[in-house]
Amino acid sequence: MRKSLVLFAALLLGIGINSRPAQAQIGSTTDIVTGRVLGPDGKPLENVTVAVKSAESGITRTKRTDADGRYTILFPDGGGQYRIEFRAIGFAPISRNVARQGDEDRLVTDVQIGTQVAAKLSTVTVTARNGGRERGAPPTPGESGRTLSSEQLERLPVDMSDISAIAAMAPGVVGIAGNDTTAAAFSVAGQRSTLNNTTLDGLSFGSFSVPAEGLRSTRVVTNTYDPSKGQFSGGEIASTTRGGTNELTGGFTYSRRDPVLEFEGADSAAVSPTYLQDQISAGLGGPIIKDKMFIFGSAQLRRRSDPVQSLLASSPATLSTLGLDPASVQAFESQVRALGIPSPAAVPDRRIGDNTVGLIRLDYFLNDANSLTVRGDYRGSTQDPTRSNPYALPSSAGASTTTGAGIAATLTSNFESGIINELRTYYSRDNNHSEGYLTLPSGRVRISSPLADGTQALSVISFGGNPGFPQAGSSALLEAADEVSYLSKDRTHRVRLGTLFDLNTFRQNVTNNRLGTFTYNSLGAFLSDTPDSYSRTLLSQERAGKTVAGAVYLGDTWRPNRQVQLVYGVRAEGTKVDDAPALNSDVESKFG
Repeated sequence: MRKSLVLFAALLLGIGINSRPAQAQIGSTTDIVTGRVLGPDGKPLENVTVAVKSAESGITRTKRTDADGRYTILFPDGGGQYRIEFRAIGFAPISRNVARQGDEDRLVTDVQIGTQVAAKLSTVTVTARNGGRERGAPPTPGESGRTLSSEQLERLPVDMSDISAIAAMAPGVVGIAGNDTTAAAFSVAGQRSTLNNTTLDGLSFGSFSVPAEGLRSTRVVTNTYDPSKGQFSGGEIASTTRGGTNELTGGFTYSRRDPVLEFEGADSAAVSPTYLQDQISAGLGGPIIKDKMFIFGSAQLRRRSDPVQSLLASSPATLSTLGLDPASVQAFESQVRALGIPSPAAVPDRRIGDNTVGLIRLDYFLNDANSLTVRGDYRGSTQDPTRSNPYALPSSAGASTTTGAGIAATLTSNFESGIINELRTYYSRDNNHSEGYLTLPSGRVRISSPLADGTQALSVISFGGNPGFPQAGSSALLEAADEVSYLSKDRTHRVRLGTLFDLNTFRQNVTNNRLGTFTYNSLGAFLSDTPDSYSRTLLSQERAGKTVAGAVYLGDTWRPNRQVQLVYGVRAEGTKVDDAPALNSDVESKFG
């Protein structure tokens, strides 16, 4: 059993470090529009109708001021740009435009309205907008990073559905390419990718792909001083999905990447980086009940075709580059056929990877104080063949399948006492399975090949089955988080108290070499069918585990004016790993 506890305090500076990624960060997608309405005599006005309209979604939410003239309206879907109208009987209506300029966590608009007079056209004054403001997912207080909206991403040469590729566009972020067994990732400040965090709508998200039409914005966080965020020391990708609006909107995108449009070098299909990819994404959403209930769904299908890396796909020039003598490889292939090792007819000459992702989101404004958002997601991928390489025959590869789905819910409440509560929960499950083309023992042959410079190259080539198959596994995630915040009457303080609970379970069968491996130390030994060794795993190696993580934090964001903001607070985190292996007394006595 392993336990870890991190406790830190922040005054202007907050630090959150933990070795586990993918944890919820709440309060990062909700906009708070608040302020106070005064009358001509400077006294608070009660029952003034305040209507706030989002410039992005077109949704209008209304509320009346309290006895102190104060109002607070929440927009769980954010947006950052609003038009506010103040109306009361006997008083002249007033309109204001408000937009986020930096990392403020609330938009404060105080007004003083006068008595009703005859309409008079006023002078129109045009001022430049702050160019540093970014639309999309709002930054949390004390956070540095970069926000990219869907409109910006559409104009950039990047795959909008690839979150890791978007992250690599931020300063200080280095992309890590994927392969046929691992997904693409990224590194911040040289740290390993497991120290990063990925969230979708403020909740954990284990996938690096979302439908392009369903993505509203993505923020790449390189560091943060907000005590409400933690459990990553590298970077965080905080994405938000697109919700329905008062207008029926949709989109369709098709993209194709073709090798004929690329420059490539040698005639090697085995090591060529070029590939063919077709991608289709679509999204559609609109109102179920205007200004009250909305729905938006999106899906994406992608097929990628790569050259299969194998001995049969390599030309003589490529074999020499790999340190293999073409004559030795030809003798090896002849002996494989002589031994009667079958070659499955279903082995494709190109690696086909299919990826499907889908999102559906329902937003329901229960009343002026409560909003509910429910989101479902699906992801699936297949790859055929997988685990192929230029030092093996294609029949030693296999096929893999991965599926997963999840459901998330967010309840945002705004109480008259100035208290705001955000409750979020998410459950997801993933399954993966891979199977080899041949259910046979594997073989490894060590070959010494002469090179053009007179030296010798030593290589190992494989045939038969793949010792890495079959493989199977599953994982599940249950996450719950709640944040209660209090806005002071003068709106200068926002005190937040939050908790996080995270439960991860997994089960894997990682038994390798179940059918055994024959090893030949030379090509001559293989041609004479005299293996030098044989090894096999007899016991199944199944692994199962559970990780429980939690966090609690208390912080305050003090904004005495628009130019000054102070963030301070404390945060405690803990992680517990259960189902540790039983103590092996023999190993302990021999190795200490």
